[in-house]
Amino acid sequence: ISMNTSEFLSIVERVYAFHGRRAPGIVIGVAMVHKAVELLGSVKKQIAFVESRACLPDVVQYLCGCTIGNGDLRMVDKIGKYAFSLFDRDTGKGVRVFVDINKISLEKTPELHKFFMRRRDPAVRTDKEARKASGEQVVKEFLGVFDEIIGSEKIMGLDLSKPDIYEANICSTCNESFAAPTRDSELCPHCSGELTYYKICE
Repeated sequence: ISMNTSEFLSIVERVYAFHGRRAPGIVIGVAMVHKAVELLGSVKKQIAFVESRACLPDVVQYLCGCTIGNGDLRMVDKIGKYAFSLFDRDTGKGVRVFVDINKISLEKTPELHKFFMRRRDPAVRTDKEARKASGEQVVKEFLGVFDEIIGSEKIMGLDLSKPDIYEANICSTCNESFAAPTRDSELCPHCSGELTYYKICE
């Protein structure tokens, strides 16, 4: 990685603050984003596709300025890989960076390997101290290998166009405006029961 360790860790601290937790995935994500930017080179407009919901989207948002709100960060997290792609929006050319599990040694970096295989001690889920100790060990092991475990490939984007913006309708039940996929949509997804994540308190 073409930056010194103190500079790298300074960036990590800023992303930690943005993310709100000192998660080991942030450290790895910073190295991944740096590699992607370095490989893609200077572009006027970039767009990112992130394949994991954990940690990596926040790193991309903070360091690249691609956000869900501005439409330049697309979540394809159903893929479930700790990977993301960065594209030149004008040309469609891009680079995909990913964690290459085949380059992570179970013998030399056991906690890092367990981290990506989701095989850490079960105590990590319930014990804060165990989680902290494991996270610190993952970071320590990662700093010993840096981008040796990060793979990359040149790619072309298939569809980098902005998503459709639907017209607004008024829901016949809640009387709120909502983005309607068709003009005759009368119920918002919440009132229709299609997407419900809350209930109104009495």
